[in-house]
Amino acid sequence: QVHSVSVARVLCLPSEPTAAAMGNATIRELIWRRCSQAVYGRRLWFLVLLLVVVGVWLTLRVGTLVVDCGRFPASQSKAKARAHKNADSDVGTSSAGPSRQELLNALHRFSHDLQNSSLEDNVVRSRRSGCDAQRFGRSNGGHFLCRNLLAASTSCPDYGQCNFLSYGINLDFSFDTALASHGCRGFLFDPTVSHPFHITDNSVFLKVGAPLLNDTSPWASSSAASVATAMALERIAVLKMDCEGCEYAISDSILCSSAEPGCDRHFFDKVDQFTIEVHTLTAFAPTAEHVMGLAKLLWLLDESGLKFVLSEDGACSRNHQVTGCPEEFRTAGFDCG
Repeated sequence: QVHSVSVARVLCLPSEPTAAAMGNATIRELIWRRCSQAVYGRRLWFLVLLLVVVGVWLTLRVGTLVVDCGRFPASQSKAKARAHKNADSDVGTSSAGPSRQELLNALHRFSHDLQNSSLEDNVVRSRRSGCDAQRFGRSNGGHFLCRNLLAASTSCPDYGQCNFLSYGINLDFSFDTALASHGCRGFLFDPTVSHPFHITDNSVFLKVGAPLLNDTSPWASSSAASVATAMALERIAVLKMDCEGCEYAISDSILCSSAEPGCDRHFFDKVDQFTIEVHTLTAFAPTAEHVMGLAKLLWLLDESGLKFVLSEDGACSRNHQVTGCPEEFRTAGFDCG
């Protein structure tokens, strides 16, 4: 099975874990949210009772959102990034990473989250805690995001340009056109297909992939951190990684353990929402290095303040399922079927 997951910078979640039941799933698509002091909500002007009733009906029916931009912490992440940079300068390094025990703890927390509750329960919980979780895009090409946070990124003047990076397009870019329709500027990447350069008026397609662990693929690749550095992106409203196997190498471009230029130790401080597919089958993660690559990613997300919100199950091919999963995942508590 497959699990769909996303990440965001909004209200703090409740203390209890919120995740989807894992079952025999082997791909996770995860939603995290960043804890901050942002508050988003609907405002209704009470003129007469009739207008209130109509306004409430329209709000629920049409989904109108009014965002309190004064509470949106656009400057907080910048200050946090500067503080991190100064701290790194004080110790003379920007690549300090987690211990092995911290990585194992990250895997255990993740497996616990995945087995905690159903997708429906997570959507309800996320909305109660301030994240209006909604699917953007169709079927397999769709991903859950906090709709109110996206509204903030496109309407608050202090936020700046709403940008999104999207890896793994294939033939379905409904997710990307949905974000572009909200006024966000998109950069779409997939080396396996060909599309026009301008998929929408405010998004471009590049025949480039995300780096893989021990990459021997024939196509060009560039990490999200490198793209953000090259494009001088201070904020990324949404980062989507839907590419089989790239999840194990994301941490290399952040912990500066790869030779690729553009390393950014605090890249995830710039990211408001993160949606990713995670594969735990041996067919995709054949070595302990792959498992630890995922653990490093989970640790980085936790370090940056991004919190898990929900996951959604899907299906893998039988050929992939019969490979099972690495022992390290089993030890961490993953249900490998």
